[in-house]
Amino acid sequence: MTVKVITASKSKQSPNLRGKSILVIDDYGNFRVAVKNMLTFFGVKAIDEAVSGEEAVSKMSDKSYDLVMCDYNLGPGKDGQQVLEEVKYRNYITHSTIFMMITADNSMDKFMGAMEYQPDDYLIKPFTREILEKKVKNLFEKKELLRGVEKAIADGDYERALTMCESEILKKPRNLADFYRLKGEVLFKMGNYEETERFYASIMSMGKLPWAMMGSARVKFATERYEEARDVLEQLIAVNNKVMAAYDFLAVVLKKMGKPLDAQKVLMGAVAISPKEIRRQKELGQLSYDNKDLAIAEKALKAAVRQGKHSCFKSPENFTILANVLIDKGEREEGIAVLKDGNREFHNDREATIQIAMSESMVYTRLDRRDKAKEAIDRAVSIARSQPRKGSANIDVDLAKALILNGDAETGRDILRRLIQNNHEDTEVLDQVKQAFRNLGMEDEGQNLVDTAVDEVITMNNEGARLVREGDLVKAIKYFQKATEILPDNKIINANAAYAHILYMQENKPDTAYLIKVRVYLDRVTRLDKNYKDLPKLRSMYKMLMLG
Repeated sequence: MTVKVITASKSKQSPNLRGKSILVIDDYGNFRVAVKNMLTFFGVKAIDEAVSGEEAVSKMSDKSYDLVMCDYNLGPGKDGQQVLEEVKYRNYITHSTIFMMITADNSMDKFMGAMEYQPDDYLIKPFTREILEKKVKNLFEKKELLRGVEKAIADGDYERALTMCESEILKKPRNLADFYRLKGEVLFKMGNYEETERFYASIMSMGKLPWAMMGSARVKFATERYEEARDVLEQLIAVNNKVMAAYDFLAVVLKKMGKPLDAQKVLMGAVAISPKEIRRQKELGQLSYDNKDLAIAEKALKAAVRQGKHSCFKSPENFTILANVLIDKGEREEGIAVLKDGNREFHNDREATIQIAMSESMVYTRLDRRDKAKEAIDRAVSIARSQPRKGSANIDVDLAKALILNGDAETGRDILRRLIQNNHEDTEVLDQVKQAFRNLGMEDEGQNLVDTAVDEVITMNNEGARLVREGDLVKAIKYFQKATEILPDNKIINANAAYAHILYMQENKPDTAYLIKVRVYLDRVTRLDKNYKDLPKLRSMYKMLMLG
């Protein structure tokens, strides 16, 4: 494959790329040579190459690049979309990296798939040096203008980010819309929903900009105005039906409103436009299965399994849910074969092997093959107990169900009790537990377990909060330290533990040991829910202690 290159004398407008580090990813050597020649003309010295998606991800894991130029079609293995999704997911590229997707195929499926992960630009082969020059120059100028704000956001310094946005907006730069968009994101992250809503309303009064409409819907959802959020998202899709995030969010809103069939229809419309987003296919498969629409569930989950072959988002649940769909359709042998495929695909993934073994147990139980069911659940429990693990809610629920079905109800209930207590305000997790008990014909027992476990956490948290209110911070600190040992994955307990330590240091003086503990608590909250409403305030208070 060749690239048309039109020679020209070096202009005064050529981008100054001296000192920039660039990675060129393509499986065709001629293309890599042509692009390297173009970049050398711009003064680039540090140019690395990768001939496959796997090699590209590996290189970006070891080294930071200013510009990544990645072809979409990379032969066997990962394609360009999967490279971009993985390096973003693993934080191998930062806000300062430019990622440019390149392709000779401008089909809608591939274009939409690539654009969902928001590369900085898109180039169609063949292209000239002048086209590349213009794009690269504009991209680096834009990155430089946004660098400070994006770094402040990445650092969690939202006050500084907001100040910088407002300062730049007053200058009315060429990319004014980018600073408005970032300002909205910062206001939302700060948790000031009233001000954020006024901001988005002022933007939308000037035009129906998709990012502003998405922001407005997020605020309405965060303040539990689900019908209003739905209306905004439906308007957004009517204005621009290629904003795929709007479909995903609308499905979430509709599920929250108790309209799973409507949510399924929305996702079906989305995959018709952009079928290469594996997480959407998985969600559609799960939702369709819950809605007993086995045909759509099978189609979506088979797509997720197929697309997951080289994706960082491949999931054992694609195999386990698909197996249940096939069993429900009467295709027993194919369902069991899917689980075997899953075991082969995830043989080195401990969490996945637990999940697949549990699914095997439930499938064999349904088929009345008790010996096989017992063998599978024993394998899952053995793996789970071999060392501490941090499983997902789905894994915990499935393991508990399998244990209950196989006669170890006490262990199953203990797993679910701990899951509830660590997620006592997460209605989705609580609903998942209750659904599991309904599926087992034990609805009343499930409701009682949820109610009791939630009450225990609320009582525990309220007691610590009372100590803080009464100013007995020494006792509050000891109390929350013990509470976090009991429930290390409860974000509210960890947030309150951090708050008690911070208040004590504000009244006395910063203490190194306490600062370390606060950092641990805040890191836990971030891991559990990076959008937790009180996190920005706690981070700001922590930062003031570090500075003072």
